[in-house]
Amino acid sequence: MTADPQPYLFYGLAWLVFGLFHSFLAGRRLKKFCGPYARFIYNIIATIQIIAVFAVGRWLFNDIPSFDRPDLLRWALTAGHLAAWALFLVILRTYDLGLLAGTAQIRAARTGKILSDEEALHLDGYHRYVRHPLYAAAFLIFWTSVSSPYGLATAVWASLYLIVGATIEERRLIHLHGDRYAAYRQKVPAFIPWRGRVI
Repeated sequence: MTADPQPYLFYGLAWLVFGLFHSFLAGRRLKKFCGPYARFIYNIIATIQIIAVFAVGRWLFNDIPSFDRPDLLRWALTAGHLAAWALFLVILRTYDLGLLAGTAQIRAARTGKILSDEEALHLDGYHRYVRHPLYAAAFLIFWTSVSSPYGLATAVWASLYLIVGATIEERRLIHLHGDRYAAYRQKVPAFIPWRGRVI
């Protein structure tokens, strides 16, 4: 692990810029100019941005060697990483992927309909255990991939981004669903299913 804080700070700055711009675009501004294409364009921009953030991280930590890990730990983390990705993809399938990607809104607009970006409130499936199952799986993906200072910095900054993102999302959900979501939030933990199934 490098004692030089600069790679960590500059990489953190890249994550901060990504988060601020991501939040800026998530508002009504993009929809005002792009109409039904807003969600699709938003996802394209976010994908390009996050690839750029990872590329910056790779460049900043390029000359810093990986951690020396025992074989057993390395294999355990690899198995955990694959399991985390499998969990993420399984959870992702419980969402309306067309709505999430923005393609459903475009198809609806072509038939003269306006389709909201908002899905119905999820209180079943994995949401009975945690409020943000996709984020929980993402945490596992990031932390099981820590094999170097770059991986550690990615896990730290990405985790902070997910926590802040979940906080902002919950404000939006309370605004949309009111007391129903507030009651759900009181019962179900955010990321770690320490209470077991509670809904």
